[in-house]
Amino acid sequence: MNIPLSFSMKRAPLTWGDVVWAYHKNILSWKDLVSFADFRLSSGYFKDKEMEISLLGKERIADISAAADSLAEE
Repeated sequence: MNIPLSFSMKRAPLTWGDVVWAYHKNILSWKDLVSFADFRLSSGYFKDKEMEISLLGKERIADISAAADSLAEE
């Protein structure tokens, strides 16, 4: 069961650790990882890996997941 990321973000501040945990539990989808990266970019304060995630598409889901895992470990 997927829960829209926008629903969660309205209720609590999220970290990459939170988003990645939910992704690996199949609560969020790969699209939510990209959406969270987009959100971080819009804040003006972002990391290079967040820009990388934002630019990747469906054909690179494994790369999106790996980059998000890396951000969660920081």
